[in-house]
Amino acid sequence: MSSHALAAGAAPKRRDFLTLLAGAGAAIGGAAMLWPLADSLNPSADSLAAGAPMDIDLAPIAPGQQIVLRWRGDPILIVNRTPAAMATLQAPDVIARLSDPDSTVH
Repeated sequence: MSSHALAAGAAPKRRDFLTLLAGAGAAIGGAAMLWPLADSLNPSADSLAAGAPMDIDLAPIAPGQQIVLRWRGDPILIVNRTPAAMATLQAPDVIARLSDPDSTVH
């Protein structure tokens, strides 16, 4: 065998290795750049805390009692209406004053 044939046979193997090494480096570099970008799309801890869901125990609220809670700085009213109050709200004259008195949503 001539040295030229040996050199020609070795060159593609080396080229394949360098191509594989360059591709692996590009893939790892691309992942290293995309990870911070994907992580930056998540909401920050302070925004999660500001809008986190609230668990409220409604059992201690007496009939007719109203409590006010703050969520994201805005007041949230929770009312435990009595059956008499519910009947008053369902009176035909009250329903007639609604903007959509024929609504089927309860």
